Amino acid sequence: MAVVPYSPDIIFPIFHETTRTFSYANHSVRINQDWRNSGVAGVVWDAAIVLAAYLQTMSSQGKDGLRQIGLAGDSLQGKQVLELGAGTGLVGIVSWLLGANVVITDTAEALNFTRENVRMNVNDTLRPTSCSVEVLHWGRDLQRWQGKSWDLILGADIVYIKETFTDLLETLIVLTESNKKACVLLSCRIRYQRDIDFLTFLEEDFTVEQLLYDRQYDVKIFRVQRIL
Repeated sequence: MAVVPYSPDIIFPIFHETTRTFSYANHSVRINQDWRNSGVAGVVWDAAIVLAAYLQTMSSQGKDGLRQIGLAGDSLQGKQVLELGAGTGLVGIVSWLLGANVVITDTAEALNFTRENVRMNVNDTLRPTSCSVEVLHWGRDLQRWQGKSWDLILGADIVYIKETFTDLLETLIVLTESNKKACVLLSCRIRYQRDIDFLTFLEEDFTVEQLLYDRQYDVKIFRVQRIL
């Protein structure tokens, strides 16, 4: 153990890159970052990179890949997908590139930055499917989301603040009410006991199964589905 001066420039150098470029679905995805002004919502976290890559891999495997996720069909084409706590929007953008109709959500404060990345990467002439950005603050105004049916709900590194856990659970229950077979994929770096506690907390209403452990990034992907 040691005490050292804290310098975000040294500890998180990649977060201070203003732009990061990725390759998914045979397309270059350019993501702007803004750590200083937007904080955790303004950078690409490893969990998002792992989840986007996993979706691409499973989609490329067709029916067998989608079955592993918990979906029917041969591809993500036309699937109704929602991203929670999207931040930069990478996972939602990649889902759209893979053929899904996507709604990318976060708090109102974070979404101006999200919209910028969506504008840069989503071209209506490239795909016939839709990609929109909407405010969804966990635990608030959830009546707006009642009655909407999703095939796939995505969250990358959204399990890390204990005070949000109850609101997140309530939100997941509302979002899966119309389609209890909807699949939720949570991509997480397990940092603390409280992260494990949240997964246990989910098991009151959902089944939780680990699908992947990426050793390079130390990130796990869990499939979460309502108990029928």
